[in-house]
Amino acid sequence: MSTPRTLLITGGGTGGHIFPGMALREALLAEDPSLSFVWVGTADRLEARVVPAAGIPFETVDVAFLKGRHGIDRVRAALRLPGAMTRAMQLLSRHRPAAVIGLGGFASGPCCAAAVLARTPLFLLEQNAMPGLVTRALARRARTVYSVFEAAGRHLPGAEIRPLGNPIRGAVLAPAERVAPQRGEPVRILVVGGSQGARVFNEEMPSVARSLTRQGVSLRIRHSAGRGNAEDTRRRYEALELAATVDDFIDDMAAAYAWADLVITRAGATTISELTAIGKPALYVPFPHAADDHQTANALAVVEAGGGLLVSDAEFRTDKPIRLLLPVLGHPEVLGRMGDAAQRLGRPDAGAAIARDLLAQIEHENREES
Repeated sequence: MSTPRTLLITGGGTGGHIFPGMALREALLAEDPSLSFVWVGTADRLEARVVPAAGIPFETVDVAFLKGRHGIDRVRAALRLPGAMTRAMQLLSRHRPAAVIGLGGFASGPCCAAAVLARTPLFLLEQNAMPGLVTRALARRARTVYSVFEAAGRHLPGAEIRPLGNPIRGAVLAPAERVAPQRGEPVRILVVGGSQGARVFNEEMPSVARSLTRQGVSLRIRHSAGRGNAEDTRRRYEALELAATVDDFIDDMAAAYAWADLVITRAGATTISELTAIGKPALYVPFPHAADDHQTANALAVVEAGGGLLVSDAEFRTDKPIRLLLPVLGHPEVLGRMGDAAQRLGRPDAGAAIARDLLAQIEHENREES
């Protein structure tokens, strides 16, 4: 292919933005191994650790979240924007990318805006039915917005929307071989609150587990508590005389997914995309402060298809999760049906479809310019 070699990926903050970008990079390299990449994010969020660890060149911009801030914090964040834009323009000038790929989140804003100003082709990934602030601001200036939900287009008038799905990492799609759950064996539950953890899981999951075991359900639990939360969460399990493997963060989520019979998790679009792609049943507990409550909308699509269960954050502190889980846990055939229903919603080929479309657009533009 004659596609220029460098693509600039920008965004971060949470795994929900970062991991689709890493998956898309994998898919792009599968299409054209000659491509090179540079990733631009912030110095103090998750991308600063996981992107360099994956061997991807990493640059930073000094930008802060604006939406929802108040008073002096909002003023300080706004005052950092001119410097962030200057830095973004410098990075585009230095790396001269063939295109900029925005993953969403406040970290993607400066380089996406700089791409528009520099007339560098801009492509956006939007995971949610309700698009984020950066997508809403720049969608009409982007070549294409790749969305998970067709409904996103209703909020982006005039933009080129292609609902091709959410890229999934190859390691997640090809997990280690595992044995299907058997009747009478302990049920393996993976509890994941995201890269920063979920307070409701850390505080309440030990009590949920105790109630289930008291009603005869044998469990094995692996719990990702978020940075700095593992020790306190582990003590809660120990106080109830429950065995659980508790970590701050699970680096190998593919192996963790493969191990689990059921996942208890938030309902971010990337998590749902991964779980449906591999056919994993889940109990979804949407983050209550997500913009426009988009996590509940995400989860409902799976639950209504029979691929999962749903409780609110507040309900997780009641007996509702126990009432929902008791008829499911310990019944491999029920878990299997839920997994099959989830997998029918999955789009494991999303990364390849987006990569082919994106590279074709760049190639077409190069031919027009030559």
